[in-house]
Amino acid sequence: PYPSIIDNEHKIVIKKDYKGQTIDVTENYDISWQLGKLEVVKRKISLKADDETKIYDGLPLHHDSFTVVTGKLPDGHSVVEISYNGSQTDVGESKGNIVEGSVVIHFNSQDVTQYYDITLIDGRLKVEPRPITVIAGSAQKRLDRKPLTCPHEFIVGGMGLVAGQHL
Repeated sequence: PYPSIIDNEHKIVIKKDYKGQTIDVTENYDISWQLGKLEVVKRKISLKADDETKIYDGLPLHHDSFTVVTGKLPDGHSVVEISYNGSQTDVGESKGNIVEGSVVIHFNSQDVTQYYDITLIDGRLKVEPRPITVIAGSAQKRLDRKPLTCPHEFIVGGMGLVAGQHL
């Protein structure tokens, strides 16, 4: 037999092939329905705030990107909104993260965020020391019992000092 649904009324037609023809044999069956259960399960994904590193420049370092580390966004789905917490200005390291509830995912310009189970993972913000070289001025004179002074100030080489900062 070859069952097939032929309309939206849950009508089943059972057919058999007989001498090159298809014959309806549905009346030979006492059909009862037991409906199945369809369940849409949320897609699990994990988003990690990307680690960020820079050399000290006097300005705060923030997260500006993320990576999907577990799961996958299906074709056509994209993160259209996301916000981050945390900053690091001075030399050192701290955690930064994606703000809970800030992630918005769209498909065909429609918000589909509610179909995702999203786990958020912290990232790292790291500011490294700015390399500079301080060169002191030089002077010389013959011994005369008067103090030796140097009219030259310090010279800063390497990446130099950040604007507004001085020795």
